[in-house]
Amino acid sequence: MNVDLIRVLLAVATVGVGLAGLMLSSLRALRHEVRGLRHETREEIQGLRQETREEIQDLRGHMERIDSHIGELRERMAHVEGLLTGLRDAFVQRTIAN
Repeated sequence: MNVDLIRVLLAVATVGVGLAGLMLSSLRALRHEVRGLRHETREEIQGLRQETREEIQDLRGHMERIDSHIGELRERMAHVEGLLTGLRDAFVQRTIAN
């Protein structure tokens, strides 16, 4: 082998090693960034889950109150219906008596 060929091969090998080092360094930085983004995403998802749970609990509380109010309204409507039935019967009896 002649000296020029050895110099060219060393130059190519040096450039190859340099590029490999640069690629590995970039890859390491990208992996670090992806890990950070994954961590942030997980934290955001956990926060959203917690908010969703709290909102569902609030809705359950509202639904229970609505159900309670509907029950009260049913009772009142039944009472009014009873009064109207009694009033109607009284009018019918009065009309028959006259």
